[in-house]
Parts: sequence; structure tokens; C-alpha cells
Amino acid sequence: MASIQFLLVIMATYKLVVDNEVDPNTLAMFSFPFLVFVIIPFFTIKEVKANYLNHPQWPIEKDYEFSKEGLHFTYSAGYNWDEVKGVINTPTAFYILLPNHKFILVLKRIFSSRLERRQFKELLITQIC
Repeated sequence: MASIQFLLVIMATYKLVVDNEVDPNTLAMFSFPFLVFVIIPFFTIKEVKANYLNHPQWPIEKDYEFSKEGLHFTYSAGYNWDEVKGVINTPTAFYILLPNHKFILVLKRIFSSRLERRQFKELLITQIC
């Protein structure tokens, strides 16, 4: 429905320009900001929303188990350590990089102590690097 309305707006604008009722420079001056601030965000949000709704597992919290055998999830899927592409260590989190542009975010605040955090970091270093 929105595509048809958008097409009708384009056709009406074209007719105004062809009939010399509107200066093309004035039209360009208003259409560029409209494109940048309305049209592109609309379709971007629409696409992101569609992708989010098509992947219902995203909002579900999962429990992860990290061990010498690999990474394991509560929904019986997982990766072996050799499949892990790398780790990004930031001041607030570990990003464990997986195949197909996926990652696991492990916030450092979940660890109850610095020792626990350091042990996790050492596990990542020994298994991945």
C-alpha cells in the first residue's frame, strides 16, 4: 500500500515539474531532506522490524556454559572452540565472535569477582588464541 502511495507522489511531482508549475531547483531542495530524513529511515526501520519479528529467539535470554570442551547453550546448540573466530575485549564486555557474523556478548558485570572474570579471560585466551 505504501509503495503505491509513494509511486503516486513521484508521478504527481513529475507532472508538476513537466508542466512548469514548480521550479526543479526548489523541488530538489525539498526532496533531498525528505528522502534522507523520512523515506530512508522509514524503509530501514521497516526492514529491521521485519527481521526482528522473523527471528523470535533474539529477545529470549539464554544461558551459556563455557568450558574446555566449548561453548554450550541451554537450547542444545553450541560451537566448538575451533569455530570461534575471535574475542574482542572491551572495558565492559567480551564479544565472542562466531561464524556468519554472529557473536555472544558477555558483560563483565555478571562476574561476581575479579578472580572469576580473570579466570574467564584466561579460558578465552587458552581456547581461542
